[in-house]
Amino acid sequence: MSKLSRNLRKKLSAGLAVIMAVSLAIPAGVSFSSQTVKAEGLTSETKDGDAFYDFRDGSVVPTDTDGKSDITYGNLTIKVGTKNAFNYHGSSHGTLFKDGNSFEIKVNGSTKITLGGCQYSQSGSITASSADGSYTETKEAKTKDCYHNASNYTNEDDYSVSFNYTGETATTITISFTGQTYVPCLSVKSLKKFYDFRDGSIVPTDTDGKKDISYGGLTIKVGTKNAFKYNDAAHGVRFNDGNALEIAVSGPTKITLGGCQYSATGTITATSADGSYSETKDAKTKDCYHNASKYTNEDDYSISFSYNGDAATIITLAFSNQTYVPCLAVTAITEDIADNNGAVKDSVAVYNFSDGSVLPTTIDSVNPLNGSITSKDNMLTVTGAGDLYVHDAQHGLALYGGNTFEIKVAGDATVTFNMCQYGGDSTAKIVASSKKGKFTSPKEQLLMDGKADGLSSMSFRYEGVATTLTFTVVAEKEMYLHGINVSNDPEKTETPALVGNGKADVWDFGAAQLDSTKYNNMLTADIINSWYSSDVTPGSSGVTLGSFATDEFFFNPAGKTNNRIRTSNTAITRYDAGKTAVIDDTEFTGYVYSNNTTPTVVVGIKLYKNDILTLYTGSNGGASTIVCESPSGQIQSGESNVDGTKLQFAASEYGVYKIYSTNEKLVVYRAIREHTQPITVNGTLDTTNAAGLDSKDYSIVFTNNLTGEKTVVTPTAGNYSTYLNEMYDYSVSLENANGYVISSANKFSPAKGTGDQKFDITVKAVDLAVVTGKIKGLTENELANLKLSFSNKNYVYVPEFTVSGDNIVIKVEKGVTYNIIAEGINDYYLSDIKTLTASQDITQDITFAAKPTYKVSLSFDGLPSDAAPYVVFSNINEEGYVYTFTDLSNIKLRDGQYSVTVNNIGNVAYQQKLTSDLKVNGADVSKTVNFKQVSSWDFSSFNGNPGIETIGENNYYSGLALSGTVLENKIYLLEGADGEIKIPVKKNQIVTLSYCYCASFSINDGDVIASKSGSTDKIESTQYVATEDGTVTVKGASSTVDGASVTQTYFTSITVTDIVEYRAQLFVGNDKEFKTINAALDNVRAMNRTKDERVEIVIDPGNYEEMLVIDMPAVSLVNAAGSDSSLEITNKGVDIGENVVRVTSYYGHGYNYYSMNSGCKYDEELLAVNKENGSYTKKNPGSGTTDGSYWNSTVVVKGSDFKADGIVFENSFNQYISEKEANDIVVAWDTGSKGIRPTTAGDTSVQNRSFVERAAAMVVLGNNATFTGCKFIGRQDTLYGQTNINVMFNQCDVLGTIDYIFGGMTAIFYKCNLIFNTSDVSSDIGYITAAQQAGGRGYIMYECNVTSTTPGVDTASEYPSKPGYFGRPWAANTSEVVFYNTTVETSNYPGYEGKSLINPEGWNNSLGGESTKMYEYGTVELSGENNLASRVSWAATLTSPAIDNGTTPITLSTFINSKADYTNVINAIKKASFLNAADYKDFSEVEKAVNAVTNNLAIDDQNSVEAMADAILTAINGLEKVSITPENPGNNGSDTPDSNNSGSNGTADNASDIATGDTSPIAMLILIILASLAGLVGILTKKYFKRV
Repeated sequence: MSKLSRNLRKKLSAGLAVIMAVSLAIPAGVSFSSQTVKAEGLTSETKDGDAFYDFRDGSVVPTDTDGKSDITYGNLTIKVGTKNAFNYHGSSHGTLFKDGNSFEIKVNGSTKITLGGCQYSQSGSITASSADGSYTETKEAKTKDCYHNASNYTNEDDYSVSFNYTGETATTITISFTGQTYVPCLSVKSLKKFYDFRDGSIVPTDTDGKKDISYGGLTIKVGTKNAFKYNDAAHGVRFNDGNALEIAVSGPTKITLGGCQYSATGTITATSADGSYSETKDAKTKDCYHNASKYTNEDDYSISFSYNGDAATIITLAFSNQTYVPCLAVTAITEDIADNNGAVKDSVAVYNFSDGSVLPTTIDSVNPLNGSITSKDNMLTVTGAGDLYVHDAQHGLALYGGNTFEIKVAGDATVTFNMCQYGGDSTAKIVASSKKGKFTSPKEQLLMDGKADGLSSMSFRYEGVATTLTFTVVAEKEMYLHGINVSNDPEKTETPALVGNGKADVWDFGAAQLDSTKYNNMLTADIINSWYSSDVTPGSSGVTLGSFATDEFFFNPAGKTNNRIRTSNTAITRYDAGKTAVIDDTEFTGYVYSNNTTPTVVVGIKLYKNDILTLYTGSNGGASTIVCESPSGQIQSGESNVDGTKLQFAASEYGVYKIYSTNEKLVVYRAIREHTQPITVNGTLDTTNAAGLDSKDYSIVFTNNLTGEKTVVTPTAGNYSTYLNEMYDYSVSLENANGYVISSANKFSPAKGTGDQKFDITVKAVDLAVVTGKIKGLTENELANLKLSFSNKNYVYVPEFTVSGDNIVIKVEKGVTYNIIAEGINDYYLSDIKTLTASQDITQDITFAAKPTYKVSLSFDGLPSDAAPYVVFSNINEEGYVYTFTDLSNIKLRDGQYSVTVNNIGNVAYQQKLTSDLKVNGADVSKTVNFKQVSSWDFSSFNGNPGIETIGENNYYSGLALSGTVLENKIYLLEGADGEIKIPVKKNQIVTLSYCYCASFSINDGDVIASKSGSTDKIESTQYVATEDGTVTVKGASSTVDGASVTQTYFTSITVTDIVEYRAQLFVGNDKEFKTINAALDNVRAMNRTKDERVEIVIDPGNYEEMLVIDMPAVSLVNAAGSDSSLEITNKGVDIGENVVRVTSYYGHGYNYYSMNSGCKYDEELLAVNKENGSYTKKNPGSGTTDGSYWNSTVVVKGSDFKADGIVFENSFNQYISEKEANDIVVAWDTGSKGIRPTTAGDTSVQNRSFVERAAAMVVLGNNATFTGCKFIGRQDTLYGQTNINVMFNQCDVLGTIDYIFGGMTAIFYKCNLIFNTSDVSSDIGYITAAQQAGGRGYIMYECNVTSTTPGVDTASEYPSKPGYFGRPWAANTSEVVFYNTTVETSNYPGYEGKSLINPEGWNNSLGGESTKMYEYGTVELSGENNLASRVSWAATLTSPAIDNGTTPITLSTFINSKADYTNVINAIKKASFLNAADYKDFSEVEKAVNAVTNNLAIDDQNSVEAMADAILTAINGLEKVSITPENPGNNGSDTPDSNNSGSNGTADNASDIATGDTSPIAMLILIILASLAGLVGILTKKYFKRV
């Protein structure tokens, strides 16, 4: 792009804005045909070369045109061409131009031409070219948005397409189109205007000078004092005091008036309309304008003014006395003008979003940023719209679409975004823009690239003057960002100079002071001590550390504050002495120790180009891969270890370099930065034996072997001179000199201190032979695709050749054998020679033959006969080799592996099932492609897959028949007002239409359904019951919502389902209706029920290896064993006991799975396909919420009012190898994994600390979930609950190690067992909680028990757990956890025998920082210890049961004000209901306990409710049977119903027996009690009392 085109956007955009202002902007969501207010008279041409042509209002293109004739309007001609007619479209999008249409525009010289854009244009291009061909420029036709939405954007490229003709002469510019392009308008702006006052063309020679004159963008104002006067053809017009010129400008402009020596003494003053610009000059010049050729200084004959403002304005030139003006030139200033923004060259900035240093942590999810915040250095401004907030130390900022970062730069700069991989939108991106300069890097870059967190960054390279860069977030979901680094380049100099004072800079973390004659010691004890808070005594030990920074050295531990300086230097504030290392015979006594194994922990250091960085590094114990990453993302790496290693890295560019470990804790002893000395290298070039070389435009290339930089120098008269740097090795070669080689030394290595060098070079010609021949065996088309080359990597010379038709002439070096490489014709092979050698001129043909093909027999299973498919085979290993067959009886393919795609079946509601690749390997092959009927269209996954297909004359979308305006739009199906969608249905099926943003449609000509939420997050839906077999028709419509016109609908999905009657209970088990829990959930999804009609899924005991997503409200998972259910885990955690229902899966962070589908869930069909193909299809996003991963959770509860009773929820990833995992193929990530996993089912070695990673058992997203008597098993991140939901855990077990209860939920843990599940590794320390609340209430751990797993039973560990922590806040300041009346058991781990399972400190701040809302009251230590005095200072140890400074009592209702959980009472009553009172000697205690049940108690009475359940069960357990006699047979000694019944203990069908037959007092009493609980358990009232 030319410099002119880069800079004129800002100058002319304001002018375009004026034009846009008169157009009525169409509200978002309105269709193409929306009615708009016409702007009459908008189309115009001015005399000074500007023009605006409106294609929307019929002024240029008639609204009824057939588009088959050329149209001329002044200087514009619309040419039809020979291919397609154009056509008027509407008042929003103007005219549709097609392939072959063009504009011809007459221009007077340098001109900017801007076409209004449209997001609905097809992919195509627009090319501008001058009549003589000297200028040509091509742009994409499709823009981000439509022209009528211009007011939403600051960058005109988002809504328009601009071209800049920079020629000085008049010409005709042709604008030609490919594809289909909507053009609402066309703007033509002359960039250099000349007004001649001498020839009467503007000011008539007979004027009386008493009236204003307008001429295009110029107005001559008379004023109120004097008339102006035409003088003559030499001096032009005489302006007098009070006269003025008004000139419309679009931005920075130079205004030049021709001068005159005969003007009176006076001034000319230029001012802008708002007064921000004013400039005064003398009116009289040294000589007259017509004598300009005598002078070199234009001030001698003219007066110039420069307006440098970006805004369009009117510049007024006011005269104070008689002034002769022969002419006026108005020229757009194309040179950028630097902002005086305070940014400094040769400076770096590191903005860390994890520690509150840029945005305070008080900007949280409850109090997000609504406005802007500027950094302390005033260089960064962050803007949010009530959405952006500080998420936590791990993720940094939470971002949303539309958030911006404005960064002031001093000129050339690199801006690096340190990305987080846990966002929710894998397509989210950052878009860069600038009013000045240019970006040499892509302006749009993805916010996530799939790498492990900490390994990804995006860099934007800006080149230009000082300005402010804007970076805008484009995202559909929440994204995250760790930080931003900014590197402002030093001032460029013609002659490179040594940076610094000639000494190396050293940062030593033991504060060692090296020889000051050689080193600049950058760290002292005082500097290191200043990194700690003022209340820490300098030189003290036992102190941890967060982030720190000096001017050129930074430590960013991702918000973690548990890092350490470890040194034997007692003058330094430190954690401990650590260990002394000896590396290269040098002793190191101190180091920074990150204490966190994550690449998000970074050391940053400022390096200059060609610096050499020496690092002395270590590790925590294992091998450590140390990465040095440049500002633009270039990677260098080296291996370190526990003993310490010296590593060296070279700087290829200026800026902040990031140092991190990919797989270990970062340990750095010392960093040394050496600035290398630039030197002059020159020499002679001997070409005596290189005949012909001097006639070539060749260069000498010095390639830096470390950085890869190439220094290219062109020799002059046999000599050359250039600048290189000492301490580097260079390879020397020639460029554009094929046929010649350097015969002298081709390596150059200037050592340190050698200074300027002379390096002579000798070149010789290569001895060549000519090979002449033909290329045989290829068709003309294949010959055109052929890309030949001849290669021998051991020789410099690359053979040159020419091809004419099938003739080829090749020049090769004599005696050298070259491999013949043929590309672009993979269907052929070299059938004769494969190498080429010639010692003299020879004739040799190169012959090809077609590779053999083999018959492919396809069969289709499940595809209706009325489909007319064609099949596309894509070679997965050879890009671009795609084969389409319409004759399916004659398919032949060569050897290879092909994906198989069946197209052209959109007219039937069927979709191709997952299909494994076709493998052809030397023989005929057959394959069956399976199909499934489509009844649910999710447009986020269906669009483009295949999406809309045209079959015959009609459009279809996987069985949907389309007409009118129906388009694929990102993840939506967009229907316009004239659109129509026909959906295939059967009678009584339910059609569910889901949509967002806006909607206007009718169903089967019914009432119009209209909506305008303006949100893509708010999904609305409507349902329709089909009245007959056939189709349901959805028609677009025009409507008005809240005064806004709406004529589009953004459909997110369409679903057709059979009506499934509501059932209160479903049964799962080997002999039940549903074999899997997922099958039962699918049935629930299809049920026709209200949100208050609960469905209870009763599950027989057993192991269910399934991943569940519960996305419906009011669903319960219940153990069929009822009150006899068990949570027993056996065999080191692998197996389960009797009456246990375990739901388990095995995905975890750091691994990809052949079985994982796009929703991050297990897919057995996909596993089979991927096994055949030999690859996985979905990259596991791992921890976080991306693509529905949710920490690879076994269960995700999205629906509200979920309940679970007696279920074990487990993620086996850190427990054992499950049967399904053993059958899967698990692929470790290249970085970020814990190594190769075992493959034998039952293997428990994955419990080792080295394997432990994030893998959730349960994620709760829906409100008001209740878990009663459940168990959650994991290690790291076991149980998550999101912000703004309430969850009740009643007498549950939660197992884990690291942050195993986490998230922002408000949760009650009532009498739960909080179980440390650690390995035997001494460093494997547990953290129970990682609360993340941004406000409101957090977790209440109410009378819970802190305990450990049992070796050999539920863990493979040899010992119980060692002491851990109550938790560590995930969100600083606002996280809340209350431990109330907690019983803490003791450890038996070696060294901790008899000690409390909670460390004396109690809490830790290493995750997200500190929060004063960590409370503890009434702790009972079974060890007998009292550690309250040792608790961390920022947590609260309460002396009375009240929080919030004693103002809020600790009660359950303080956290969740709800009814008590009666689940255990109901189970007890159900158990009693199956007992026959006549079978027992005394049933009165059971009757008494049941009769004592009180309904509707509040949550604070949960103890009383549990006591009721216990009383009933105690009474049942105390029953004594009567003797069985013939007169009193009882129930054959059984306490439970017949085993042939479908359930046990009152949860299955036989419960209805009570209601239909037994009228005994106890049965009736139980019925009454259960009926009284009906408000709590709707299932019981429907199941047990439906006939009472």
